[in-house]
Amino acid sequence: MKNLTLEFKTDGLFSVGKTKLLGLLEEISASELSTNTIYLTSESILTNKIDEIWDKSNCKIDLANLQNILDSISNIDTGIAIFSDKTKVQIIIPPIPIPKDIFSTGANVTGLIELIQSDISIGVILVRLGHYAIGILENDTLVDSKTGSRYVKRSHRAGGSSQRRFERSRERLIKEMLDKTCEETMNLFDNFGKNINYLFMGGEKHTLQRFSKTCRYLSKLDTIKLNRVLKVERPSRKTLTQIHRQVWNSRVITIHHVG
Repeated sequence: MKNLTLEFKTDGLFSVGKTKLLGLLEEISASELSTNTIYLTSESILTNKIDEIWDKSNCKIDLANLQNILDSISNIDTGIAIFSDKTKVQIIIPPIPIPKDIFSTGANVTGLIELIQSDISIGVILVRLGHYAIGILENDTLVDSKTGSRYVKRSHRAGGSSQRRFERSRERLIKEMLDKTCEETMNLFDNFGKNINYLFMGGEKHTLQRFSKTCRYLSKLDTIKLNRVLKVERPSRKTLTQIHRQVWNSRVITIHHVG
């Protein structure tokens, strides 16, 4: 393992859609600098397999610094692609999982291009209190969906028995809404004529956590569920028609050598 001490600066983590990512990969591929490429699956990140291959990359950023940066990023269950040259390291976290580890001398952008242009089906479940939207995407296109809403009481100022009645009523309404969401998810996904390759969920954190605990059907989808939570203000069909942009976002962070 290298033990070099160099100054460096890190750009903030930012998201890019398909078009911008393809542009970035084109820049990396066209660079006249000698670039090395590492693709790591999420499993390899968890088992620190990067230790075995980092020295081969000829990157002057210390591995410990890179690992500190990776530790600060949440939801890397899709793996990472690293492109390094003598001036910088670019880390790309794709929207769907990298299938295998690769080390290449040179800028191997083909793997990421093929990944984001995959012909796949993606399930989407969006939930906030009172509203749900379930959809199936084929690439960027919404091919089937189900949306709905259920009234859920928001607040109650009284105390005593009135407060307890309110809480029981609210809990019943929440349960009915989540049960309905689970039922509609099962119907939509099971009636889809193809395999769903990946599942994304979005909405309000605590509602999603409760839904995940109470919807038994979701256990069948554990192997395809990705951890990144989509940001959604109000689940609706309109939201579903636009959600592909967020689904296909990649995250990018660049580390520049300054010493």
